[in-house]
Amino acid sequence: MWEQQLKNYVNEVMSEDNSDHTGNSVSKSQESVWMNCFAFISKTLNSLSPEEQEYSLVFEYSLPGTVHEKPDVFLLTNTKAIFLEFKRKEAPQIDDNKDDIAQAIRYKEWLQNHHKVTKDRNARYVTGN
Repeated sequence: MWEQQLKNYVNEVMSEDNSDHTGNSVSKSQESVWMNCFAFISKTLNSLSPEEQEYSLVFEYSLPGTVHEKPDVFLLTNTKAIFLEFKRKEAPQIDDNKDDIAQAIRYKEWLQNHHKVTKDRNARYVTGN
């Protein structure tokens, strides 16, 4: 069910960004990547205690104030926000590695700035039922 919701979300974002866009932007390859990421995360985090397993996963989160910056997965806990970006590579290549590092730095800077604004405004997130 979540996979279909994710596909719908990505298609909606694509149509908002490009009025000429129609149809399905999500390839079978992308669907496979999402499922592989989910399987990896599930396997990796499975050994956590029940208290440590209190987290949320957000796939393809569009970073506000950016143009098409979407980490593969945004992992949220009560105390941490972690971006996960999956790459399918045997080893980083020089040019790719620079791009990968620049991407990670952009995500880090966005997250730091976001939390600085939240802290400066003494904002708090409240959740309820």
